[in-house]
Amino acid sequence: MGASSDPYPEPAPWIICLDLQHDRPVRAKADDLPRRIAACRRLIAHARGLGWPLIHVLQAAVRGTGAPRARAAPPIEGLQPRPFETVILRSGLSAFSDQTFQALIKGAAGREIVLVSVLLGPAWLTTVLDAHDRGVRVTLVEDTLSAGALRRFSAETVRGVLLAFAGPFVRRTTSGRLIRPPAEPRPAANDS
Repeated sequence: MGASSDPYPEPAPWIICLDLQHDRPVRAKADDLPRRIAACRRLIAHARGLGWPLIHVLQAAVRGTGAPRARAAPPIEGLQPRPFETVILRSGLSAFSDQTFQALIKGAAGREIVLVSVLLGPAWLTTVLDAHDRGVRVTLVEDTLSAGALRRFSAETVRGVLLAFAGPFVRRTTSGRLIRPPAEPRPAANDS
């Protein structure tokens, strides 16, 4: 439940922190990452301050092998899960590859699901598509998302294409729209 100074309508949204780990944004544009990570930090601090539920979904297997790691890659500085926050170590590509995550999201009926990540990569895309297949509408926070260059295409081109592709499956917003002083109502997410 949101705090009394929370301008967000009840019930409070669930913030899904996807792969906020050091090895995830390796291919992302270096000059873009500090701005994206800062937006994640502000949003997560805001959510924590209002008591919004946070679920951290971390990659726990070496990609392509299915073999478990000794431990998950460490979280990005300032984005570490708190002891009371849910942490899920997934072995598949999508957050929905974990049955605990599936059950949590199924139990979140009536809540907005906000997907926070710093990298528009395969895990982000498969999670968005799996959510759509399950009838779960997610909101993505555009200003937290970076992308890496792909062959002859720039990082910004790749980012634009992926965001456009995801358009029919998600609501799009920014961290600034989610973070509002209590006196200001939060504008509705863009359903584009």
